[in-house]
Amino acid sequence: MPNTLFISYSRKQQDKAIQIDKVRLNQFYWWMDYRIVGTVDWWKNICEAVEESYCMVALMSRTYTESVYCMGELQYALKLNKPILCLMLEPDVAYPAELSEKRIQYINLYEWDVNRVIQTILEGMHWVERDYNDKAYHKDVSKRPYLRPPVPTPPTVTASEEDREIAQKVHQAQAAPPRPVRVGEAIIKATKALDDKDYDGVIDLLEPVRPHAKDTDLEIIAELLREARLAQDYAKIASVVKSTNLRLRGLGCQQYAAFRELYSDYPDEKYLSSICPPPPSTDSPLPAQRLGEGRGVRAILPAPFDWINIPAGKVKLGGNSGANGGYIKQATTFDVLAFAIAKYPTTHAQFAKFVEAGGYKQKKWWTDAGWDALEKGYDWDNKSSSFKHTGKAWTEPRFWTDEEWNGATQPVVGVSWYEAMAFCSWLTETSGEPILLPTDQQWQRAAQGDDGRVYPWGNDWDCTRCNNSVEPCDSSVTTPVTQYEGKGDSPCGVVDLAGNVWEWCLTEYETGHNGINGTNLRVLRGGSWDNANTYFFCADYRNGLIPSFRDDDGGFRLSRS
Repeated sequence: MPNTLFISYSRKQQDKAIQIDKVRLNQFYWWMDYRIVGTVDWWKNICEAVEESYCMVALMSRTYTESVYCMGELQYALKLNKPILCLMLEPDVAYPAELSEKRIQYINLYEWDVNRVIQTILEGMHWVERDYNDKAYHKDVSKRPYLRPPVPTPPTVTASEEDREIAQKVHQAQAAPPRPVRVGEAIIKATKALDDKDYDGVIDLLEPVRPHAKDTDLEIIAELLREARLAQDYAKIASVVKSTNLRLRGLGCQQYAAFRELYSDYPDEKYLSSICPPPPSTDSPLPAQRLGEGRGVRAILPAPFDWINIPAGKVKLGGNSGANGGYIKQATTFDVLAFAIAKYPTTHAQFAKFVEAGGYKQKKWWTDAGWDALEKGYDWDNKSSSFKHTGKAWTEPRFWTDEEWNGATQPVVGVSWYEAMAFCSWLTETSGEPILLPTDQQWQRAAQGDDGRVYPWGNDWDCTRCNNSVEPCDSSVTTPVTQYEGKGDSPCGVVDLAGNVWEWCLTEYETGHNGINGTNLRVLRGGSWDNANTYFFCADYRNGLIPSFRDDDGGFRLSRS
């Protein structure tokens, strides 16, 4: 996937665009039209750059919206369904109707600070990448001259001052003899730049001369550009994989797996392959096979622990149980990429490793909201008979010392979503594997497999297949995570997906987002030991609670994407 960001701006904002251009990033290449050699084919060059871009970054101002040239660039990007990141540089700008119709939001950056702008662009690219993964945008970056609009023509009477200046310069440049383009010299310099690992330099040298090259040189130019962009892509992926942010690291590993699949002969860093597990096989039939030895996680967590490989497939959320709350307003089918999920819920003995490692004392493993909840001690208050901030900081799960709940192989309970995520962050750092909670869709995919069954074991209710309180079964406490193994397993061989404990998922209940920050409700799945209605145990039933909630029927299991 090309990593070119097309910077669209009016001439009065060119100084700001140049400031951006001076900030070199490993993961992205800036394209700006002031680099175009000559102006004879300037509109063709602009259209080609839009076609080959990863995203358009529009520096929005009054002169921008008044310019037929700027709006022509923007409209062509929208026609090609390119992501648009709008940075509003001035107040009271008439926002283009084309963007409003597509519900594209802008970001206010009235006070210019190039470092803040770069940070805003990088944060925006995180969401753009997610949308590409969700197939909201296509990955076709081929040239499409048949779609290109004609050169914009400013109106003769109402043209903006900027458009008149550009039109005059274009006319003068077209009338003057073109400046010589030295293709051979650019190739020589670009080859040296590639050897020096100056990948931006390679692109800067060759992109302007490419339209003027002969067939014999085009092959060399294409190969040099390919090598430079591959190196940039790899550097971008490597930086994300090495991030301390769990979500970013998981996305980085997905990109790493896709990159290695396409370019298996590309020189690789052993460090990356040690962080990212081999991609799960997507062509193995259910039930899924184990993912080898699990590397560091199996060496860290006491038994029972195993990874189950879940092949890619589809899952329909909402339906049998009628639990269509939050972002699931009606039955909806989603594509789920291959992933691995823990065979059992996380046990008390496994969570003890986090407690022993100082998990409740080191802020680096917690989200900001999670650390705030830890310090304020959100918990049950006997006086008010409700959950509230008690002022007594968390030092362990709520029922940690209660013998009724703290058997070594019982699922850990009394843990909030924040504690589960902190455990994942610690385990990621300690094991070298990208560990998270399963998403809403991943959890259901693991529970149902390919046939959309009602319960993990099939379509008929049987209270003897899981820990529950549906008559005639009447549970009063959690059971060891292996107690129902072989009785209520999912088609993939995952245990305890129904009953025993509600399991926290990564996903926000109302929005469907999978970010790790914020205080929005989070999804829980599977029902628990104290539920007496069968619909709670349906594989598609969704529950939602505040992420600081801690009770004796809530736990979690791990996933590895």
